[in-house]
Amino acid sequence: MNKLSRNLLVTAIALGTSLVSVSSMAAAKDGNLNFNFQGVIPAKAVTPADWSFVTTSGATYNPTSIALSAVSQADGSYNLETLSPEVFAIKVTSGAFTASSKIQATLSSSSVSGTGLLGDTSTLAPTVKINGVSLSSTAADVATPASGATQVPMTLTSALVVPVANVNPTGGNVSSTTAVIFSADVTA
Repeated sequence: MNKLSRNLLVTAIALGTSLVSVSSMAAAKDGNLNFNFQGVIPAKAVTPADWSFVTTSGATYNPTSIALSAVSQADGSYNLETLSPEVFAIKVTSGAFTASSKIQATLSSSSVSGTGLLGDTSTLAPTVKINGVSLSSTAADVATPASGATQVPMTLTSALVVPVANVNPTGGNVSSTTAVIFSADVTA
């Protein structure tokens, strides 16, 4: 066997061995990613049209999905909290707020669901705050506008405690949907 043939044979054997060893070491591994897709249908216009929901720059405000961060706790539970507050405003369309004007908010309904949860989740409920005021099924004052003001900012935050008994060990999505009713007194 000449030197060239022997080098080709050694190269072919080395290449075959490395291919066999790579394929014999490769094993299927599973991993999962969880994606959450949500959409929000905009609210109907406020009736009568004395005021409206706007962005802080005055454009029509339509809620979007608000990101929550998952903070693991020592006992295996999770706290899901808004990454950053959702900011919008209530704007008078004609007229202004008076010294006696109040803006109130009521937690109308909420639901929690997702593949990241196990067991009975009917008792899970988010804590929703507007301007630092925790909302419930009873109307609460969330802002007292200055007399003559035409726009008042609203800052919304949310938190959800998921007990260890409700945490899916494989992870997954958690969605919280909350309806909030606002009322505002304005003068025409």
